[in-house]
Amino acid sequence: MQEFFLTWFMVFVRAGAMLSIFPIFSAAAMPMRIRIALAGFLAMLSMPGVSLPEGFLQSDSINFVGLVAKEVAFGLLLGFICRLILFAVGLAGTTVLGGGGVPSRVGVLAGTTVLEGGGVPSRVGVLAGT
Repeated sequence: MQEFFLTWFMVFVRAGAMLSIFPIFSAAAMPMRIRIALAGFLAMLSMPGVSLPEGFLQSDSINFVGLVAKEVAFGLLLGFICRLILFAVGLAGTTVLGGGGVPSRVGVLAGTTVLEGGGVPSRVGVLAGT
């Protein structure tokens, strides 16, 4: 029973650290109770695939604190990598949209064009250059 709890706790610490910096869950609107509950749920889901290191149960408290700090560091690293990837995707989308890579008028893709000044869309030939 002690091994089960310690395994769950180590996974919980890593998942909690990851969710503390993960883009969606680090917002101020996300309550702390939901983040903690989600970290506990993720720890329970991943329990079958995780095992403790050899000699973990016989280690002293200094070694235990070091292992918990390592789990926190890995969790923060995972959350930071997810945040970095999502930031890069958002930046790429902003760059493409702002650089004219995507037409700013949705009607151009459908074969229509929007008249300047808020007029009614009219059907035009896309190949005609209008």
